[in-house]
Amino acid sequence: SGFAAAPFGHHDYFALKFAEKIIGNYNAEHDGAAHLNGHHLSHSTNHRVWGCKTGVTLSRTKYEAFSDFGLFTMYVHGNDFWGREIFFGMNYIASSLAVSLEITEVLRARAEWFNELLNQHSSKNLNEEIAKELLYVGRRITRTEAAYRLSHLADPSDLRTVFHNYFFNKEIGSALWGPQHNI
Repeated sequence: SGFAAAPFGHHDYFALKFAEKIIGNYNAEHDGAAHLNGHHLSHSTNHRVWGCKTGVTLSRTKYEAFSDFGLFTMYVHGNDFWGREIFFGMNYIASSLAVSLEITEVLRARAEWFNELLNQHSSKNLNEEIAKELLYVGRRITRTEAAYRLSHLADPSDLRTVFHNYFFNKEIGSALWGPQHNI
């Protein structure tokens, strides 16, 4: 699924990057019920939704912003038995967070982002991020500035507004491939 989102430099850019962390990724090998004693114990809506479906193995969330447009995409992989749930699942997750975002999800995502900021090493992804910042903003956004902006996004009610503005009752683009017997 894909949603239209804010471009690079928009005042909601950091909030959408934070939304990407809040929704997060799911991998059944690391985040499945076998590792948590139950999917309902997770603090991530994404993990709770997919953890109870044994045939869903992956979900990935990515926010890409460009100079004039942004794209918020969510990809789910699983067997065709869960086809209907896979087709609507990520849309459900994104829009449900507009209504019921909990502080535990915000704190988990913020801690993950802070750890990523502290552990940045020279890599292809970091170099691509720096190149985008130079191209679209004209300067490098430092880790300190990113952490400062992130610390001002910790209020769940403000984040619910962002989720509502971009994901709740919005048009989406979807693509399916593979067997679709249950859809």
